[in-house]
Amino acid sequence: MVMYLNNYSWTGNINGSEIVGDGHTVTNSITGSIVGSAIIDGVPGTYTLMASGASLYCISCSNSLGSGSTFIPASTAQSILNLTGGAYRTVRKITHLLKSDIVGETKIEGTVQRVAEDSLKITATVTARYEGPVNITKVSDYVLPVNIGNGSIKGNYIQYLSIAESDDFIVNFVEATYDWESNAVSSKSVDYQQSLGIYFREVSEVGFASGPRSLVIKALGNNTPPTSELSVSSFTRLAK
Repeated sequence: MVMYLNNYSWTGNINGSEIVGDGHTVTNSITGSIVGSAIIDGVPGTYTLMASGASLYCISCSNSLGSGSTFIPASTAQSILNLTGGAYRTVRKITHLLKSDIVGETKIEGTVQRVAEDSLKITATVTARYEGPVNITKVSDYVLPVNIGNGSIKGNYIQYLSIAESDDFIVNFVEATYDWESNAVSSKSVDYQQSLGIYFREVSEVGFASGPRSLVIKALGNNTPPTSELSVSSFTRLAK
């Protein structure tokens, strides 16, 4: 399949307020294009959805992407969908830092089920305590290097969040895990590694003052094999 639809539902507690929301992402497994939208209610004014660095979606938005055959045809990188068979649990633990001080923690726990050949259902619980700035204007791209073991994927990365009219950044230290629940078994050894990359074209939030929040992302994703397997020509094709 080329196009994949992921349907999300979120519940949880953010700074003492109960939240509920629904959304989706549409992913093109060939071009790597990811487009998502969401409506989430109950988010307090002391928190911005952009503080997650789009992890509300990215716990599962690029799961259908392999290497992106138009970029690195001979790649050994695999999609999370192929590795797990489409049934897995995923967790993102985000520590928010400002000037080396911890200003919050966000945890997103998701359960993923494949409901059709080209569709997944993601049920997520968000727990957040946040005391940082809410006027975040941009989130940085990231590459998540992961270790693939027997039934589990683990990795971490750092992401930067721009603050309006400030030279400071919120730094997100993100720990990610994927544990699959089906009988799917990775063909790779326990010490196999690859990377999951996301390039953001847009991350925007509307309705901050009161009422439901709308969150939109537009991104490109590409999963790559270990750097030892990449060549200059591969990066040249990717840059084009």
